[in-house]
Amino acid sequence: MSNNIDFEKLERQYHDSESQDFKKIKLIDSLMQPSDSLLDIRSGEGSFLELIKPKFQIIYSIEIDPIALKLLKEKFSTDPKIILIPKTVNDFLKENPDLSFDYITCLDVLEHIPLSDCQMVIEKLIRLLKPEGLLIMSVPGIFEKIRIFLGKSPTHLHSHSSYGWAKILEKSGFSIMNIQTVEFPILDKYIFRKYFHLFGKCCVIIAKRPGDTNK
Repeated sequence: MSNNIDFEKLERQYHDSESQDFKKIKLIDSLMQPSDSLLDIRSGEGSFLELIKPKFQIIYSIEIDPIALKLLKEKFSTDPKIILIPKTVNDFLKENPDLSFDYITCLDVLEHIPLSDCQMVIEKLIRLLKPEGLLIMSVPGIFEKIRIFLGKSPTHLHSHSSYGWAKILEKSGFSIMNIQTVEFPILDKYIFRKYFHLFGKCCVIIAKRPGDTNK
């Protein structure tokens, strides 16, 4: 991911009820049930963790950006419910082969990873889920794919349609449970966000690890 993220601006967006970022984390919160454990990949400045924290007994937060880590420590260093992990997913998995989680969240991360590595990361995430555990991710959609092709996206390395992202997950063994957009152009109604997600700017996808998947 880019090291040039303005985390103060990002935090303002997460608390602006009119912004896509605010609507995104509120949508994801509504899709999650209270559970024992959550692993959040690249937690940023922590607004999502603050929102979702009451639903979980324990939350592991992976973050390697030094500025983001500083902000996370300021917010959560004394919180016994949140464990900050300054490591990559790969290192975390190597050091904790027996840990598994009810949920993994991966918000606005995969589009910053080279496409050649994206499948590998997803395959590592499925190994960190309990059987029937859920991965929830947010990713840009088909319009961002066009922007990248035109050289108009300075930070994203790749994007796909909502169906394209789903195929990447299915290739790694996930079953797709739900896809919807955070917002829909002009007619921002649930029926359009749910059934016409191809045309959304930001997609939220819920995928399940099958119960018989081997770790």
